[in-house]
This record gives sequence, C-alpha cells and structure tokens, in this order.
Amino acid sequence: MKWRIEFQERKLDALFKLFQSVQDDELKAYLAKFLCIRASGFIESSFKNLIMEYIQGTAPKPLQKFVSQKLKNVTNLNYDRLSSVLRSFNADWANEFEVAISDEQRSALNSVISNRNNIAHGENDNISYELMKGYYKSIKEVVESLKNIIRKN
Repeated sequence: MKWRIEFQERKLDALFKLFQSVQDDELKAYLAKFLCIRASGFIESSFKNLIMEYIQGTAPKPLQKFVSQKLKNVTNLNYDRLSSVLRSFNADWANEFEVAISDEQRSALNSVISNRNNIAHGENDNISYELMKGYYKSIKEVVESLKNIIRKN
C-alpha cells in the first residue's frame, strides 16, 4: 500500500514537468483541467490507501471488507468532508488534521475539488496551469500530513 501513494505522486510530478514545456496557452488550459482531475484523484486514492494500510493486518477480514466497501463511497474530499471522514475513524486524527492544515492548503484542497466537479459537470472552472501547479504543491502537503497522522497511530 505504501508504494501506491508514492508511485502516484511520482507520476503526477512527471506530468506537471512534462506539461510545463507546452507553449500553446489553449492546450495548456486543457492540460490544467486534466491535472486538476488527477490531483483530485490523488487525494482520494491516497486517503483510501492510508486507511486500508492502517487496517490491514490489524483488523479482522470482515471488518477490512466492510471498510473497503464504505470507502468506495468516499468522494469529493474537500476540507470539511475529509475532516468529517477522518473523525468517523478517529476524532484525534481529525483534530490533528485540522491543526496541521494551513488556510492556504485548505483553500487549495477545496479549489481542486470544486474545479474538478465543475469540469466533470461541464460548468465553468477557474483553473490554469500556474494555478494548478500551486494547488498541487499544497495538495502534496495535505497528503503528507495525512500520512503523518494515520501512519503514526
């Protein structure tokens, strides 16, 4: 499980690096939408992998299956939803998360999820490559905080 998060992050880092050299502004705007969707997926899959990593080996198989099934419905992990889901597992995790996340990170997380939803539903989005690059830096910090919180327990 541990390698999945790092593997996804390396792939996303490589995409950002690859897309940085694109000169066509219209193409770069479309690529920013793709990066937004991928960054949103990175948050969700990282969270789910961390939870499954936590329960594997410690929880009975039926409980692991139950949690795995419940996690399938965990989407749109903006700050409030992520904090709420963390709280449903462990109130201390949620409290640590709320203290660890800066306003900038919270804003980036909420913006990525909001823009991802707008993109998915054909609505107007407010995303550019440069903006997405900044959001992604914050998203990686959020994932790192989640790793530190969940893996230490």
